[in-house]
Amino acid sequence: NISEVFSHYFEGNYHPITLIVNSIEYQLFGFKPAGYHAVNLLLHLVNVVLVCHAILLLSGKREVALIAALLFGIHPLHVESVAWVSELKDLLYSAFFLGALICYLRFHDEKKKKFYFFSLTLFLLSLLSKALAVSLPVVLLLTDYFRRRKPSASIWLEKVPFFALSLVFGVVAIFAQHSTPAMRFLDVYPLHQRVVFASYGFLTYLVKMVVPFSLSAVYPYPVPSGAALPAWLYAYPLALTVLVLYSLRFSKEIFFGFAFFLATVFLVLQLLPVGQAIMADRYVYIPSIGIVYLAAEWAWRWYRGGNISRSDHKAAGAISAGALIVLLSATTYARSQVWKDSLTLWNDVISKQENAGVAYQKRGLAWTSRNNLDQAFRDFSKAIELSAVE
Repeated sequence: NISEVFSHYFEGNYHPITLIVNSIEYQLFGFKPAGYHAVNLLLHLVNVVLVCHAILLLSGKREVALIAALLFGIHPLHVESVAWVSELKDLLYSAFFLGALICYLRFHDEKKKKFYFFSLTLFLLSLLSKALAVSLPVVLLLTDYFRRRKPSASIWLEKVPFFALSLVFGVVAIFAQHSTPAMRFLDVYPLHQRVVFASYGFLTYLVKMVVPFSLSAVYPYPVPSGAALPAWLYAYPLALTVLVLYSLRFSKEIFFGFAFFLATVFLVLQLLPVGQAIMADRYVYIPSIGIVYLAAEWAWRWYRGGNISRSDHKAAGAISAGALIVLLSATTYARSQVWKDSLTLWNDVISKQENAGVAYQKRGLAWTSRNNLDQAFRDFSKAIELSAVE
């Protein structure tokens, strides 16, 4: 029922395009999971190509674009978005988001109005796939800065339709979230604690982008609701402030990369808390583009420069690149095996986040489906115990 899809929220979300694609998948594959996984993988590969094209248009450097796209494609943080069938919405909105960005860049390169309307249309489709696309207008402004477009009335006027759509869908998303208990933590954690959590999340995402270790399907809040924050957590806002101020001193590439990451991850930093987790790997699918671009830019500059001989640079660069690709690919493969089934997933979470009550609840359901009621009872009991603390 198309009209119902466009006129109702679904489990705290408004994403009709995603639901329509889900319906098509169901008609094609029924309850056979291979088809759903194939669609997710195909969309991820499409996004890899789009990332390459977007960075090529932005930087004009083919090598940087290829390196960034490769890092984006094999990064372990993206396993959740691809392996979890429900994350079709992430992949779908990202494809439209990147398409809108590419069309915007072509609009300014080729001065053809059709690309402006293509960009606006793709942006609308992205918003209808997932509300996180609302950050695109800010990204467009960042590309203007990157390309050194002088501030003018026309720059702001061409963004008005984009910001208007973001405002409308932002309001819709808030109402959709309020239709479920997802935002129940808004009154539980005071504002100053949410600022600390946001800083903690931002910096932890950055660290995991560089060193993707201890990845988990659930990252619970570091302290129970109502508890005082330990002193060490207050170091995160200070460190983030220093990082932002420090980045302003560097080149436009460094500022753009960090600003892109911040602009696209800002809404999921839990300043408006949603759910029981402070972070999620899937939240950095689009934001990671800013960091992989920085890494690619740095790698290419290092490869082309330096004080040692050109041949030494080539050899060192090839060995380093090969080792990094193997390491990331192996880590990504190992991470994908965690998503084999519910037991492997929640066993992994519990091994890393032993106080995550939701993980015990989900594993209890997995044991129940296997008719192992004794194990299920133990996990449900542990979940109840932890929920009392939370």
